[in-house]
Amino acid sequence: ASPGAAAGAAPGLGLQIRQRCLAFCQALEFHHASEDGHLFPGIARHHPHLGGVFDRLAGEHRTVARIQGELAALLVRVT
Repeated sequence: ASPGAAAGAAPGLGLQIRQRCLAFCQALEFHHASEDGHLFPGIARHHPHLGGVFDRLAGEHRTVARIQGELAALLVRVT
């Protein structure tokens, strides 16, 4: 028997893609939450003229979050 056989077979390609996509989405969600919750408000306090930029970025983050939710729903079927 091969050394990998004792530990079980490696996940299939579909499952690997699903895991990578979900891990990336989780990291991106953390990144956006950090920007929206801490970075942007801090910069905006010192540079209020950039408020519109941060509003636009927050809107883009909401769009990305919606798409991530749709992607996660599709990935449920990937095995």
